[in-house]
Parts: sequence; C-alpha cells; structure tokens
Amino acid sequence: KTELSPLDLIENNLLAQTPIDFLLMNRHKKPDGKETLFVVVEEGVAKTQNQIKKTAEEHKINQPQNIEVLDRQTYETLQRLANLGIISINQDAAALLSPNSQAETRRKQQNVRLEKARRLLQQVERKYSLIELLVGGNFHEEALPSLKEATEKTLLAYSYAHNYCSNIESKLTAELQSQLQEDTKLPSEAFAICWRQCLAAEQPAAIAEIAAWLAAGKILYDCAAEALTKLAMN
Repeated sequence: KTELSPLDLIENNLLAQTPIDFLLMNRHKKPDGKETLFVVVEEGVAKTQNQIKKTAEEHKINQPQNIEVLDRQTYETLQRLANLGIISINQDAAALLSPNSQAETRRKQQNVRLEKARRLLQQVERKYSLIELLVGGNFHEEALPSLKEATEKTLLAYSYAHNYCSNIESKLTAELQSQLQEDTKLPSEAFAICWRQCLAAEQPAAIAEIAAWLAAGKILYDCAAEALTKLAMN
C-alpha cells in the first residue's frame, strides 16, 4: 500500500468534508519540484484553515506545507485581473483558474466520498450475513442491535455519497429525513420502515415486525449499492 504524502493526507481530508463548498482544489508545481495545494472555497476560509491544522495535528505533520486558501471573491478577482492583463500568471498557474480545474475538483471530491461510502456498505454487507444467521437460528432479539446498526450505516452511506450529510458518521436527523424522503430513487416503503425502527424508542418484539425490518433493510442496502455504482459511472 502506497503511503500518502502529508499534502495528500490534507487534500483527501478536505475533499471528504462538507458542507465546506469547494470551488477548486488543485496542485501547482514550482520549477524546483515543490508543490502548493491551491484551495478555493465559497466561503469559510478560516474554517478550512482550521480543518487543515486539525488534520496536520491528527497525522503528526510537523513540517509546514505549502497551502493557499482563497474565497470565491478573491479567486474571481484574480481571474479578472489576469484576463485584463493587469497581472501576469504563468501557464501552469493559469490552469488552476480554469473551469476544467473546477470540474476536476468536483470529480475528486465525489470520488473520495464514494470510496468512503463504499467501504461503509462493505461493513453493512458483512453485518447482514451475521444478522441472517441470528434470525435463522431464532435469535431475533440478539439480531436487533446489528440490524439497527446496519440500517443506520446504509442510510448514512447513501446520504454521504449524495452530499445529504456532512460526515459519514453523522446522526440521523429530521433534516436528513426530509432530504431522503424527497429522493425518488429510494424505495419509499422500505425507507419508512427502516427510518421508523432506527429512531423508535423501543425495539420491536414481534418476530413478524423484525422480519419486515430485515427485509426492508436489505431492499434499502441493495438500492444504496446500486446507486453508488451508478454514481461511480457518471
């Protein structure tokens, strides 16, 4: 497994973050071979810089990294000045300001999110194998904690991949429920059963109700897995 450089670690961490709205994230290599990570955000420069600092601390990155963070207004000002010829930008740096670079940033961010969502769904797949063994052995009550965890992770993997939540370890909230209810790709009946059971104050006791939850959970999982595959192909 290839070890990531400090700049790679910081970039990947930033790409996995929302609701930070990244307009652009790209590398600029100087003639001496040193790289600068160039980041443009809709707003929240300080928030992005704090995230960079936090990542550096978590990964014990002690050596300063070349990272420039700009907001949209500053970025657009640079574009205008360059177009008017008031400032001079070399060809490599000019490529950072192009619409293609913005599209590439969106692609990279989506790929990072998809990979994290896929890894979470892989955990869910293994979890369902255990759940089916327990239910098949009439250990319905023992299967409930795993069933709840599998359902929640399925919902979060799907939500994270579609930018409905800011963190793949987010909690199920009313706001997230509203967004998912409006998503026509989700099977509404299975979603309603899973959401209700995940947030229920008491776990179901009736075997038929547990079986219905398990069936709905698997439908939801299949839907999420298919959706992630389609997103990866776009």
